[in-house]
Amino acid sequence: MNPLRILFVFGCPLKKGGTENVMINIVKNIDREMFHIDFLIFDKTPDTSDDKKYLESLGCRFYQITARGIDRKIHNKELEEFFKEHKYDIVHTHMDAIGEEALKAAKKHGIKARIAHSHNTDQLDNPKGLKDHLHRAYLKYEKHLLRRYAEYYVACSPEAGKWLFGKKRCSGDNYLLLTNAVESSKYSYDEAIRDEVRKELGIEGKKVIIHVGQFRTQKNHDKVIEIFSELCSRDEAYRLILVGKGEDEYRIRDMVSGMGLSGKVRFLGNRNDVDRLLQAADVFLFPSLYEGLSIALLEAQASDLICIVSDTVSPASFVTEKAVSLGLDKDAKTWADKIESALDEYKTRSDMKSLFTEKGYDISAQIKVLEKFYIKAAGI
Repeated sequence: MNPLRILFVFGCPLKKGGTENVMINIVKNIDREMFHIDFLIFDKTPDTSDDKKYLESLGCRFYQITARGIDRKIHNKELEEFFKEHKYDIVHTHMDAIGEEALKAAKKHGIKARIAHSHNTDQLDNPKGLKDHLHRAYLKYEKHLLRRYAEYYVACSPEAGKWLFGKKRCSGDNYLLLTNAVESSKYSYDEAIRDEVRKELGIEGKKVIIHVGQFRTQKNHDKVIEIFSELCSRDEAYRLILVGKGEDEYRIRDMVSGMGLSGKVRFLGNRNDVDRLLQAADVFLFPSLYEGLSIALLEAQASDLICIVSDTVSPASFVTEKAVSLGLDKDAKTWADKIESALDEYKTRSDMKSLFTEKGYDISAQIKVLEKFYIKAAGI
């Protein structure tokens, strides 16, 4: 039997984000004799990332068309031409609400197995100005179209599913709750790795806070810096590691400099060794404005880190007792208090693989669930 041909559709080149990690984990762990996955990217920006090279080494092909924000007419023309020239059994979009265009084109070209994947929760649950309200109305319209053209629905958490698909579809036979999962053994705590990385970064004997996420509004780096500043006012031993890139990075660098924290904050950019960096940290700080089921948070818990997280993060993201939530309305002092009390309470770290496997957050079990869903969607 020839492998089922699956097309992943994504809005931009790979950038080390949570959704990218989900897609990479699927390709890496799926039975590649039964399933072949390619990528269609709605952006012609050249992609020379290590992740793309890695996926290509696994057999994935990448296709890029003009972003619709650049030229909608050319985008639609290229999308139409793509589906005329390439045949797939399954189209699986990873663009939340704006994946509807790919699904519409797939339906036109006779692809019955059309899957929409929700990776997030409400991105504008508290719109502030006219721009936010207009964007919220636009997303509502896009969600309406997505529900019209999708035939199958996948979500990383119950909240993410209800936000994008509505409650009714989340109780149907064509819906799959696919928990974001990680290779938990890769993140298992190792004292030797911790010591090695701390020496590399010059942070031996320090109290290390880490944040992993792209520098964009969602990740709320302003709050991270405010909390870290409060911690530093209490103890000079605190250090902060920021992993990721993005449009807000230079503004955050200016903020750090203006607050006199430059010598205590390390901007490490995108990294391929997040598992090692987590070993070196003491606390994972994650005050996101919204999240579906966060891969970064799961990885931190797989390393048995203390995790202090905003209450906007899906409850499904919490696996260990060391992960606790706080309201974003709480001030930096309250967040700092929580961090310090957690550091006092938790002095040791353990291997979390058995717990992750038991609770369904280890990748091997989730991939088997997805494989069965693909077979069902393809009508085999």
